Amino acid sequence: MKRIISMLLCTIMILASFTVVYAADNEYSLTSGDYARLLGRGEMLGMEERTFNWTNAGFEFIFTGSSAEVYVEKTIITKTPYNGNFFNCAVFDGDVLVRVERLKLTEGWNTIYTEQAGDPEVKKIMLVRSSEGCFGLLSMSKLKTDSAPVASAPRDILIEFIGDSYTAGYGNSINLSDNKTTGCAENTDNWNSYTGFVARNYRADYNVLAYQGIGLYRQGPLKGEGSGNMMEQFEYADTLIRDPLINMTTKHPHDFSKYQPNLVTVWLGTNDRAIVSNE
Repeated sequence: MKRIISMLLCTIMILASFTVVYAADNEYSLTSGDYARLLGRGEMLGMEERTFNWTNAGFEFIFTGSSAEVYVEKTIITKTPYNGNFFNCAVFDGDVLVRVERLKLTEGWNTIYTEQAGDPEVKKIMLVRSSEGCFGLLSMSKLKTDSAPVASAPRDILIEFIGDSYTAGYGNSINLSDNKTTGCAENTDNWNSYTGFVARNYRADYNVLAYQGIGLYRQGPLKGEGSGNMMEQFEYADTLIRDPLINMTTKHPHDFSKYQPNLVTVWLGTNDRAIVSNE
């Protein structure tokens, strides 16, 4: 009997060890560049962790599996009911959009893709930030998929959009749970802003540097003075959040050599004029 119990325990231990190896084999670095292509600006926090706080920051990969998850290392959010980190997960067949789903990511593992009828066998998955960092910050580190992902190839056209709430996508979400119209994470959807329509029309990669309520040289009404206008935001890898309680950035300078756009569009000035008219 003791021999049988010993054999059973050994078998259970072997199976458990296989289970652990199997789980680890399905996890892939998000920041190495081998398994996913990073999109938009962000800042490395350590060796394997990166921020995704600028609107439209995210990643893209190709695989043949039926499910995919991303691991959120940490989140910092405001205390309003409409805070959070909203992202859009788009499924492509080559360069043809199949469908897009809006998701709210939280700390830990988040399912970003589950196969549906009509999805291509080889699919390209793009996860990009929909809301603004001022309503919630996060960093991510790894993917978990049921087939090995491969980083997608860069597109031929590169665009950079610089602006305020219009550029970020304020009020563009069709998923708002009630009639709330003030700025919040839930009703800001960059996918349905002019930046998204232009970039998808030209099949371009695009960075978005946008922050509601700020201008070229001044911050918006009631936002106070000091750092944070677009002249300063433009210099850093991560967005500078005005609220020190939710700030994540270390003010790491942006490396402009890594992304050299063919086209830069600027829509700023509305908030500058608003302040001048109140003085």
